[in-house]
Amino acid sequence: YDNTASGYGSSVSGGYENTALGAHSSVSGGYDNIASGDSSSVSGGYANTASGISSSVSGGAFNIASGLWASISGGSTNAASAVFASVSGGGNNISNGAYSTVSGGFANTASNDGSSVSGGSDNTASGAASSISGGGGNSASGDLSSVLGGAFNYAIGDSSSISGGHYNITSVVGASVSGGSYNAANGELSSISGGVGNNTYGSSTSILGGSQNVTSATETDMSVIGDYQNSFMGDIASGGELYLVSGELVIVSGCMDSNADNYNSNANFDDGSCYICTEFAVLQGPTTGDSGPCESGPGNGAIPVDITMDIGTTSYTISWIGPDGYTSSESNLTSSSYTLTDLDYGTYTATLDDTNECTSDPVTFEVLPTLCFIDN
Repeated sequence: YDNTASGYGSSVSGGYENTALGAHSSVSGGYDNIASGDSSSVSGGYANTASGISSSVSGGAFNIASGLWASISGGSTNAASAVFASVSGGGNNISNGAYSTVSGGFANTASNDGSSVSGGSDNTASGAASSISGGGGNSASGDLSSVLGGAFNYAIGDSSSISGGHYNITSVVGASVSGGSYNAANGELSSISGGVGNNTYGSSTSILGGSQNVTSATETDMSVIGDYQNSFMGDIASGGELYLVSGELVIVSGCMDSNADNYNSNANFDDGSCYICTEFAVLQGPTTGDSGPCESGPGNGAIPVDITMDIGTTSYTISWIGPDGYTSSESNLTSSSYTLTDLDYGTYTATLDDTNECTSDPVTFEVLPTLCFIDN
């Protein structure tokens, strides 16, 4: 009743107050529908409009298909405005990227070329070829980014992904979050596998669950496994994996060479400090020192020492202990000859320490009083 087919070859096959304006356009029933694009069609429903060339609306109400070959398959107040854009039901959905699709739900938007939203509500896929698979309040703004459900997740980086959860963010290329909440993957190719409040900043770093764990921008290719408030924020970027003990990240720096004298069996990061104490130095000298001339008395003894130094070691510290609490030391010793002077009679023991804190075997010297014979 009261239908109008005014376009060349257009047709209206029933309904009320429907209008076919475009050439070869058609309306197949319903009320107040308009097919204004050439070869466009409306297949029923109420107040639908197909204004793009070869566009179509298949029922529902207040839907508008304005793009070339755009289509809407029911629902209400949906819009498909770009080339081959489509909306498959739901309400208040917008598909305005070329080849973009919205498959139901409410207030979803696929705004870039090849983007898609598959249900849910208030989701926006604005990156090229980005996708959202349900949930609510999610955003996929990076090219090729994806959000697989959940709520209020934001896949910002190109090729980044979020697999559920809520309030998660992937901000850079290739970052991923696999569920959980309030997680942020900020390093390129970094990943978070669930948990709460975790943050990755280093490239290719990962957090495998737990909560409030952090990897910093100075690390690469490492992972944190576990529990609560663990962080790896130093300047070490050695690669591999660091593990947790009782829920806490334990980093023990030290020598990891079991053949070294300073080997640390508890170390999980080799800091390059390994050294081997060989026969690095030899103390040589008379076993009895010079006590001085007969008339000089105590306090004038001396011990001359020759030191055979290890090649590559530039300095030593020589330490002495002697009678009556006597001690003496000299650091940064570089000469191969050394003499200890102003000594009382007694036993003296010397040791050498090098810059690696290797210690020589002790050597003992005696300073004996000079025997004086007086003629009567």
